[in-house]
Amino acid sequence: MEIVKEAERIVENLQKTKGPALNGKQNHSRNSLFFDLCLYTVLYGMAYLLKEKGYAVLSFFCFLILSLYLFLREREREGSSVTLPGLFALGLLLGEGVATLQLSKLSSPWTIHTWLSFYLAYLLFYLGYHGRTYLSEFAASRSLKNTKIFSEEVKKVDLSDKKYRWNFTEGQFLKLCILGLLLISYFSFAIEALALGYIPLFTEHTPHAYSYFHLKGLHYFTTLFVLVPMLLPFLYQKEGSLKLFSGISLFLALLLPILLVSRFQLLFSLFLFVFSALYQGLRIR
Repeated sequence: MEIVKEAERIVENLQKTKGPALNGKQNHSRNSLFFDLCLYTVLYGMAYLLKEKGYAVLSFFCFLILSLYLFLREREREGSSVTLPGLFALGLLLGEGVATLQLSKLSSPWTIHTWLSFYLAYLLFYLGYHGRTYLSEFAASRSLKNTKIFSEEVKKVDLSDKKYRWNFTEGQFLKLCILGLLLISYFSFAIEALALGYIPLFTEHTPHAYSYFHLKGLHYFTTLFVLVPMLLPFLYQKEGSLKLFSGISLFLALLLPILLVSRFQLLFSLFLFVFSALYQGLRIR
């Protein structure tokens, strides 16, 4: 009994000494995240209003500034240039900015539903990515309060300054991201093929088949497969070897642009794969 009481006293002292410092860092981090979300909402709203008023170039610069700001903030927050929220901001928001310029004759003005969909896409991803840390911290703090034996405290709670995360390794998390991207792409592709009644690769009487293979708003999700090859070198780095999952994922990611008869997307996917592999080999941070 004396050993248990002594262990409880040690845990209480650790909580008193490290608790205020950890709480201060957590509050600062939460305020930073909240500020970024507010700025994201304001600049996104400005981009929408400018586009509606006919100032497409100014709308593009709003997206450009927003994407670069979020990427730099995430790089500073995680200490690495390879952060999912940062890369997602560059890919999605910068892509939206280019789309507002309507450089193609096939493009048409977005509806309010399209604007809201893209706004919520990054917002929900951002909340989910950073929210998992605080949910884990909350669960860890509850575990700390309810556990009375010091040995169990050591196993369940790490009192260092590192963040708590769900019980996913980085490799498993990357696999979930890759699987999610492929499922969304193929599901969207199937809907487009059923709605339009053809697959570009297997049609002979439709010139420029891919140019007409679009459902407004949905085709953006079909082309998410281009991100999959870029993630595979990171998965290789985490697992240390090539596995069947990586091979199948690469095959499926490169199969879609062939079915779509899109040379640009095929080459772009390969370019991202090579760039990511070189990036990992050089260990740039």
